Amino acid sequence: MSDINNIDLNLLKSLQALLLECHVGRAAKRMHVTQSAMSHTLARLRDALQDPLFVRTSKGLSPTPRAVQLGQQLEPLMTELVRLFDPPRLDPSSILCRYRILSHDFIVQAYLAPQLNRIQRLAPNIVFELDTLGSEANDKLDQDQADLIIGAGLDARDRFMQQRLTQEPIDCVLAADHPALKQWHLESLLAYPHITMGLLAERDDPVSVASGGEARRRVGVITHNLQTQLPLLVDSSLIAFLPRSLAAIAERQYGLCSRPSPVTLAPLIIRALWHQRHQHDHSHRWIRQQLFEGFSEAADRG
Repeated sequence: MSDINNIDLNLLKSLQALLLECHVGRAAKRMHVTQSAMSHTLARLRDALQDPLFVRTSKGLSPTPRAVQLGQQLEPLMTELVRLFDPPRLDPSSILCRYRILSHDFIVQAYLAPQLNRIQRLAPNIVFELDTLGSEANDKLDQDQADLIIGAGLDARDRFMQQRLTQEPIDCVLAADHPALKQWHLESLLAYPHITMGLLAERDDPVSVASGGEARRRVGVITHNLQTQLPLLVDSSLIAFLPRSLAAIAERQYGLCSRPSPVTLAPLIIRALWHQRHQHDHSHRWIRQQLFEGFSEAADRG
């Protein structure tokens, strides 16, 4: 009896071709090799299986009883081998997990909410946990306390995978009856107090930088997230600088007005980060692809 450790399993496909064709030349063509190579393969098969496998007749090669028996066993075996190397088919309804996302509130509202609802219909056994994107986000991703980060101004570590999702212009948002709207230019913009995400030094203020240092802003309110700024703008003289998707939400939900900034500001780049440990995990990949589609669809609508 032959030891399977001494048999090249690649020979099985050649044997299958020989059984189908009963002709060395045609089997070689099917396998995309030369006739000489197929003859050498047949010799190896005969040696490994200790049987002539084929005998010559006036009509070509005729399989021996051993070859016929092998052919009957080989067909289901080859089918299973093909299935073994096929990429697994994922049934979304079978995914059972908790998926933890760190992101900004406006990204959840503008991009993620519709996709999360869609995923819930396809994969009802996924529990999503959403948390605010903070300074500890990279540590959480590193320590497997988060599955995905989606945000702006991200600093990816070497072991993180990343994908750019979209970019957003920065618009000015203010009350619909704000007096600055009567003459919309830099001077009128600077005549009123602004809302910022932090009390920035003048040299770091993006508005000041974009204006060549000419802009001198007066900060009226400081918030720790962008979403908080929207109700503060209603019936107020305040002016906020917000991503365009959030500016659109401000118009729809709060009756506010948005205008392009009088100074050209760098767009907001939104990216996704995930740890390389999850790069080839089929469930993780399916979920993030579903989430990323929301950004593509928003860009198409935009």
